Amino acid sequence: MRASAYIKENQRIERIGQLLAKALVLSSCAPPELVATQVEDCSSQTAPILTLFDQHKVLGMSEIMDLADMSRTTAHRRLRELVKAGKLIPQGKGRATRYHLPKPLITKKS
Repeated sequence: MRASAYIKENQRIERIGQLLAKALVLSSCAPPELVATQVEDCSSQTAPILTLFDQHKVLGMSEIMDLADMSRTTAHRRLRELVKAGKLIPQGKGRATRYHLPKPLITKKS
């Protein structure tokens, strides 16, 4: 086996190990303290985007990128996490997608 092939094989094995570790964290078999750590990391990473909505009702991708000073890829990843968690609502499709906070539920008092 040539040296370059050996290095590529080791890189693939390392990547598989990383993916398996991530799968363990995401699975229900993971210890609760490990899952809690991942959730805390996620919320601390998405917090800058949520704070933007204190001053703005609706924001698009470009505005979020500029205001939060992050790349398009990072902004897209964080927005996807927030939408999946139900903390932001997307409106529109593709490049025209705008995001806003969910409206609070109003309960009628009897």
